[in-house]
Amino acid sequence: HSSASTPCVISTASAMACASQSHAAVAHVGAGRCDITPKLASACNVPLAGYWYRSSAAQEVKDPLFCRCLLVSQAEPSHQSSPPSVAVVTFDLCAVSTEIVGAVRRRLAAVLRTEDQSVMVTCTHTHTGPCARPGFLGFCCPAAGAPFPRQYADGLVGAAEHAALAALADQRPAVLQHLSVPCTLGVNRRVTSVGSKQPPPPSTLTGGDIGVGKKADVPWFERAGCTTLGENPHGPAPAAAHVLCARAVQEGDVVAVLVNYACHPVVCGKPAVISADYPGAVCDGLEQELGGTAIFVTGAAGNINPRGLRGAGWAAARQAGASLAHAIAQNLTLSHKENRGPLSTPAPNDPKPTSVEASVTTSRAVLAASFVVLQLPLLPPPPEAEANAFEAELLERRSANASDPNAWSRAVEDAMLGLAARQRAAAQGAPLCAADGASTRPFELQALRLGPLVLLGMSGEMFFEFAQQLEQAVATTTQPAVAVAAYANGCIGYVGTAASYPLGGYEILHAHKVYGHVANIAPESEAIIVTASTILLDQVAFIASPHRELVASTFDSGFEHAHDTYNGMAAVGSDVFYVLCSEHPTTPAHMFRWNTSTQTTECCGNLDAMCNQPQSPPAIAQGKSHVNFVLWDGMLVFATHVGWYNMRDGMEVFPDDPPEGIGPYQGGHVLAYDMASGTTEDLFTLRTPWGNEGILSMNVDSARGRAYCLSWPAGYFVALDLTSKESHVLAPVCLGGESVAPSSGRYRCVCRSIAIDPRDGAAYMSTAEGSVYRFVWGADALTPVGDHLLKREYFGEHLDPTQPGSMAYNWRQVVWVPALGKFVGVHGSSGYAFTFDPKAETVRLLERLTSGPSHEAGRPDQFSYGYLGFALGPDGRTMYYLTGGHKGHRPRPSRKGEARGEEDLHLVTFDLLTGRRKDHGRIALNTDGGPSPSYVNSIAVTQDGSVCSLGRLVPGSTRTDLFVVPASQILLPTV
Repeated sequence: HSSASTPCVISTASAMACASQSHAAVAHVGAGRCDITPKLASACNVPLAGYWYRSSAAQEVKDPLFCRCLLVSQAEPSHQSSPPSVAVVTFDLCAVSTEIVGAVRRRLAAVLRTEDQSVMVTCTHTHTGPCARPGFLGFCCPAAGAPFPRQYADGLVGAAEHAALAALADQRPAVLQHLSVPCTLGVNRRVTSVGSKQPPPPSTLTGGDIGVGKKADVPWFERAGCTTLGENPHGPAPAAAHVLCARAVQEGDVVAVLVNYACHPVVCGKPAVISADYPGAVCDGLEQELGGTAIFVTGAAGNINPRGLRGAGWAAARQAGASLAHAIAQNLTLSHKENRGPLSTPAPNDPKPTSVEASVTTSRAVLAASFVVLQLPLLPPPPEAEANAFEAELLERRSANASDPNAWSRAVEDAMLGLAARQRAAAQGAPLCAADGASTRPFELQALRLGPLVLLGMSGEMFFEFAQQLEQAVATTTQPAVAVAAYANGCIGYVGTAASYPLGGYEILHAHKVYGHVANIAPESEAIIVTASTILLDQVAFIASPHRELVASTFDSGFEHAHDTYNGMAAVGSDVFYVLCSEHPTTPAHMFRWNTSTQTTECCGNLDAMCNQPQSPPAIAQGKSHVNFVLWDGMLVFATHVGWYNMRDGMEVFPDDPPEGIGPYQGGHVLAYDMASGTTEDLFTLRTPWGNEGILSMNVDSARGRAYCLSWPAGYFVALDLTSKESHVLAPVCLGGESVAPSSGRYRCVCRSIAIDPRDGAAYMSTAEGSVYRFVWGADALTPVGDHLLKREYFGEHLDPTQPGSMAYNWRQVVWVPALGKFVGVHGSSGYAFTFDPKAETVRLLERLTSGPSHEAGRPDQFSYGYLGFALGPDGRTMYYLTGGHKGHRPRPSRKGEARGEEDLHLVTFDLLTGRRKDHGRIALNTDGGPSPSYVNSIAVTQDGSVCSLGRLVPGSTRTDLFVVPASQILLPTV
């Protein structure tokens, strides 16, 4: 899209001649509204939000307040990632609580049959409306000190439902069009004295700086650092309003108009009146001139005030809004007649618009929704001296106004004195209250695509620079326009740029107190928000081609013989431990340690040495670790496996025919690695009736100090007490396992993952026939659980457990999830996730976790056994899954575990509490468009949410090494 900046004044005819032809597409669009104006009788107990120290409740209703809803639905079958409907709800209020937001979302999701993440709840931020957010300490009601009128707030949910139902009834096929209409109403309000630690003195501020008819006596909280609230004509400010218009296909009349502009609604000023300020006048004017329903969404107005109109009064607010509405209406009318674009918005004292070159974009009605809740870091609590100074300022004010009996002012003072006490307590080391958080503050980002416009909702009073950065990011592309919707889905307070912190000012040094916070967010928040916003924009702007890329960093561990690793990883504290395997008969696997802080690797040793395996004469090496590391008694417990095989009939078989001069495999070992000393204890060497087998699968009951293993190739089950070294080898329940030929009829693929219930220590394994078996310590056999719990048609109707080349009905990977009190697993090539409840002896399917390309292709994954990179994240609710992405090739037949065709690697997450699956995109190595790792069957998720794994990193080479996708690129739709 092209965005209007400083307009070039030309004739109307020239504007039409210069405008490009637009294209159109259809969506179903409707809009509705519901009056939320409190009755004056009840308003007497409703505090008005917006200004500190108001002396009373509302005394007069100047114009009504509304809840408005814009509803846009798909006009035709949509992309699978698109929601059926998206809704934008606005309240003519200063802010609403996150509780109201959640209730509105849930109610509208049910009514509109869409997802709650597809509903955006915003406020116009009028400073002359009821307070509907708990914690606003500057706007307290003297009735028992309550800052929040519960009854009024509860009614907002019903009002939103009423508006949404009206929008649903109003829906009809409509053309969506985006225009950028020049407007200079907003001006930057931060006047700084650069290089000085003090703000400019009041004597240097003009009436225009402070507001029409105002004296230059700036309140103490508006002067802080070297910044004062005023007018800074050289600072960043909006040059245009975003307009999204929906016109009925048949009649051509306007169904709805959405206006997004960044300017504080503070024209009415401090008088105790109820008014929607200039945004209400914009909506009224558009509805009068065009018909339909108008919706105003306030933009990134945190540091933007109305030019020369702050506190100018209600009449000025109506005039300013009507002027903007008239300019928008004329632009829309001209664009509709000629398919040409906008006129400039007149200045407040110039009623005649001038024609300018068009900036019109219409686009196909693609809908999309995505959101994430970030955790923004906090500054430390202020020092005790600052808390004392704040308290002294409040007490001084109270003393100066001792003769004022106004209960409203006293309620505000009481609330602020309470905050000063909390600040002092925090400075003395007391823990912060829940509202402040230990070290972070939740902040929601939401992106809604409405055809040619993306609304990027941010739950704060955003500085305008955020909109500048994000709008410029797409200004030269053919993607939809981007408009920041501030005050969306709650409001944590002002969100400034990192550069604004050294300059201070009300927004940086004082405003968080109004929101009831002991400490402000840290300046690092800007980078976190911008990075996350860019990712969300990429997700919704490219919804027709949703497979964005995650760029992974690669690390050279220095092991030239490194080959494919299966499992063999763990993240512990600031370190990630991993094994790089070897397929050379006498070269052992090596264990490594990667530090997340220094991002350096070191070798912990080779597995032959750790097992004390003699090297003369040489024997087949301990070439693999096929199990994950498990923490026990301060040590990492893991096991070794054979890495070199013989090949028969296209199958990998046990190396019973080693090369000349090389001895037979000596058996797998259970090892304990001491992370502090770097030493290894050899706990156990596997010997089964079949012979010296490798350890294919293992898990550890850390609480009871017991390990459970499955041998390869025969599939014996082994129980081991790690302290006493007592061991029990039990007969296989998988018939001959992989030690016999398929022609025998006894071939069965051996389970690759053992599950342990931490509540009672019971261990579970699966079989190729779909059975689940339980082992309880002290028993002499495994016992079946249920009746073929895993034999599901969704996993594949024609899986033959007697043939190699698949895991059949075995689970591929399974983990315990404490939040559910159940296991969550994934089936092999089908990619279906499921829960297994060992107490109820039930299995329930959840979702197919394969990548977007595999979903679209409707095919099983290319890796014949499925993927082992499946793990529970540090939040305890998100499953991480590294899986393949189809590239259009049909899988070739295979008789072993291998990739049956070329594929990319994708990261998919699944939220166990909400049931949301998310493909985060293709993983590229080192750069956008780089190669994707292959043969990936390991995963370790660090505490910060970074994903580490092992794979082949160079196309055409089998050498394997570490790669890491940083957490900053992985946005989860959860807190």
